[in-house]
Amino acid sequence: MKKQISITLAAIMLAGLTACGTSTPAASSEATAPASSESEATAEEPSADSELDATVDEAEQALSDIGSIDVDKGLFDVTITFPADFATDITQEEIDQQVADGKVHSGQINEDGSVTYVMSKDQHKAIVDGISESIRSTLDGMVGTEDYPNFTAIDHNEDYTNFTVTTTTKPGETAISDSMSVLIFATCGQTYGIVSGDIPENIHVDFVNADSGELVTSWDSENMAE
Repeated sequence: MKKQISITLAAIMLAGLTACGTSTPAASSEATAPASSESEATAEEPSADSELDATVDEAEQALSDIGSIDVDKGLFDVTITFPADFATDITQEEIDQQVADGKVHSGQINEDGSVTYVMSKDQHKAIVDGISESIRSTLDGMVGTEDYPNFTAIDHNEDYTNFTVTTTTKPGETAISDSMSVLIFATCGQTYGIVSGDIPENIHVDFVNADSGELVTSWDSENMAE
């Protein structure tokens, strides 16, 4: 799943730099291999708790990687350095084209594979707006999909630190796809906050039943390490 999250994150960042509004593919929440024998089919499946624990571990690592993005907001310019893990598909030619198009003042691939951009305040705002548009597209693309069949709506605040997910899951029920989706919300919120220069202390998610309006469960990124 970390690889899928990295792809989503890279697409969000790329959309911010190009401000093209292209839809970002939502990361798949589950990857289940078909049983190849009767013994495999009858084998004990991982519990909901064990799968969620694994997701939390991956979330901690993914958010740690996102936290390595460095944003320096100077008096006139903003400098952003993306780590090598999230810049593997970017070429210097593409960066030079972004400079020629006036999207940034300058950009370079560093020796460690990271990418550093220098831009004006207005150019930085355009990138943040592009990231916001891409995040909204990502969230809209999750509703009612094969990966998230229970979702009927996803609402959020302006800086993507609070999410309300309307789901057909009822209080007392456990839906693995719902639980695993928190990694996507945490990734989106952290990415927007770090690149905008306002790092969030917590990402909060409420899951609410679509019929009754009752709270199914809540999740906070600040509790992941507990």
